[in-house]
Amino acid sequence: MLPVAADANVLVSAAISPRGPSAQIVQLAQQGDIALWVCEKLIDEVADVLARDHLQKYISPDEASDYVDAITLLANWVDDRPEIEVPKVCPDPDDNYLIALYQDADAHMLVSGDKGVRSVQYPNVYIYSPADALEAIAYRHEWGDAFVPGDSGEAMRSATAEGSIALINVYAAFRAIVDESESAPDAVELLQFVTVPSAIPYFAPVLPQVRAMLARRGLTNRPWYASPEVAYLKLPPDPGEGLRVTSDAPLPVDTIFATLLRCPDLPDPPGMSFDHWRVFAIGATVRPEDIPPRGV
Repeated sequence: MLPVAADANVLVSAAISPRGPSAQIVQLAQQGDIALWVCEKLIDEVADVLARDHLQKYISPDEASDYVDAITLLANWVDDRPEIEVPKVCPDPDDNYLIALYQDADAHMLVSGDKGVRSVQYPNVYIYSPADALEAIAYRHEWGDAFVPGDSGEAMRSATAEGSIALINVYAAFRAIVDESESAPDAVELLQFVTVPSAIPYFAPVLPQVRAMLARRGLTNRPWYASPEVAYLKLPPDPGEGLRVTSDAPLPVDTIFATLLRCPDLPDPPGMSFDHWRVFAIGATVRPEDIPPRGV
């Protein structure tokens, strides 16, 4: 079930406009289609706003109290974080707790009607308007319900924050060399900067086959580490658009992998940031114990 955190303005809007997109978000939680997450600060803010005099023409004090009680029972709860531990990223500091709520709930979607909140760019925090959230929740890809439309910029920010951008950079450079090299000698000159040296004799003579293997393939932004020195990048078939996974879900069975080795003795090319990672193999994963020791 998709875990969702909703801003107070969404819950307030749902209370006073029962046919609007915010109300539909709450209805999805009532139907068990999403899991709504809240914290005490959020519920207190909803109660405070609904108690304001100008809203009593839309909802009476008794109705507001009943609504807050209903949300309290419907939602899943996390504790408020100490203020010192809350990320300071929102234009309005009073909204920062929403980012902590999202993180502590392991949410995959933060829904807000506030443009300031939606302007936040923070690693692994995905923020939607109510209408856009409904569209993403309703989206269905052939790979399964766990996938929603994603954004490449957000994916790269997350990879940078998680320390995996270097692996993506070296694979992208390797892919460019494979796609653009017209001959084995051309490739050998360039592959030395992106592959483990012992792999060059295997890649160079079969560039057309490697190019065909990688054609029409995507790339996930989270590596799988077999050890501190061995990592795998998942290369599924091209999904046709950027996707984001919202729960544990298998990739297509014809997904292949790039096996990468970290080689501290090999310098990065000038101007490139690979953190000493190099491509070792493409296809099935190569277990660490099956990788021959490298001579230094």
